[in-house]
Amino acid sequence: MPTSKKNPARAGKQQAFSNQKQQQAQKRATNGPKTQIVPQVKWDSSADLKIRGTSLEGYNKTLELLYHAMQNFGQIYQETIALNLKSEQNPGGLIEVTYEWNNGETVTDVELKVFQAKMQEMQALRSKQQTELQQKAAVESAPKSGLVGVDGQELTKESLEEKSKIIV
Repeated sequence: MPTSKKNPARAGKQQAFSNQKQQQAQKRATNGPKTQIVPQVKWDSSADLKIRGTSLEGYNKTLELLYHAMQNFGQIYQETIALNLKSEQNPGGLIEVTYEWNNGETVTDVELKVFQAKMQEMQALRSKQQTELQQKAAVESAPKSGLVGVDGQELTKESLEEKSKIIV
């Protein structure tokens, strides 16, 4: 049922609204001239912000550039450290590296050379095994004859022998 504009319950609301408007007008008049605008921002921090595609693309490009810059910085840092390490090739290096075993004992020069030689042997063995595995995988994945039958299957010696038995 629609309510009338003359409803007595609405009269109080209308009066309150007009009083509020008058109070706001008085407040504006007493504050002086308008010289600046102050923004009032309300943002619930748990709400997700929407990003346009172009803004997101720009953000992504910025992150990519930052990632590459950090990689370049890491390479420069590594090169700087490598140039300043004290070693047999660079006796004037400023950075001296000492080694100790996991039980706390210091490593002697002889032990260090033996350890490095063993590590190089292990590295060579790993690379040899890796190349063997790659060669084996290449041989297994490569076609054996290159010939294909009518059914699309590769022709091998065994399949040819089986087909000749079927024909007889």
